[in-house]
Amino acid sequence: ANGIGDAFCHVLEQYLTHPADAAVQDEFAEGVLRILVREGPRTLAQPRDYAARANLVWAATWALNGAIGAGVPQDWATHMIGHELTALHGLDHARTLAVVLPSLLEVRREAKREKLLQYGERVWGLREGSAAERVDAAIARTRAFYESLGIPTTLGAHGIPVSTGPEVARRLAARGMTQLGERGEVTPAVVEEILRRAEEAKAKAQAALAAGELEVAYHGAEELALRGSPDEAARARGVMARAARRGAPSAKD
Repeated sequence: ANGIGDAFCHVLEQYLTHPADAAVQDEFAEGVLRILVREGPRTLAQPRDYAARANLVWAATWALNGAIGAGVPQDWATHMIGHELTALHGLDHARTLAVVLPSLLEVRREAKREKLLQYGERVWGLREGSAAERVDAAIARTRAFYESLGIPTTLGAHGIPVSTGPEVARRLAARGMTQLGERGEVTPAVVEEILRRAEEAKAKAQAALAAGELEVAYHGAEELALRGSPDEAARARGVMARAARRGAPSAKD
């Protein structure tokens, strides 16, 4: 799960910034994201599925081999903040990213608005509602994806107090990291706000976990429906139908 979550964030750090008229890099990144969203839950549900694992590892390779980041603005603030959470609390790298990323997107939603809308439409199929509602939904889908992998998206879920925010900001500032992000606008004060949001997001995380569990159930059943015995396929289609009725995101795409 950590590998899936890390690769997903690698892509977003290079893609989810602001438009740069880089159609090839954008669509390449979006393709990698869609593959991670599709194959990640399938790999967790069917860990011996060689094809799913192969597609996942190949997608992870392209997530950070330099191709999708060539000539485009990059962020990496999530990683810088996450590194400090690892140093202070021993939290796995990918799990720090899951805590930071959704809250960073909420805090930086106006600066990233155009790309959030593009990401929501092209990766998650979000085309209905106002721009603000689609931005909300794109961030919620991101949180739900991490929760679907079994990776919590709040500080409290890892036993980390919100008081860690000022210490993280102080440590970054001590190394001159006071202007993070694609525009240099993630200051120590913004870092503290991001981590405060990461603690306050409990209700959102609970909703995301419910959606994420449905997503894993849907993808696991989908695999059996395609490759299982006739009896397994029939049972799997029933699971898929129930997950769809309860709102599994992929069932709507």
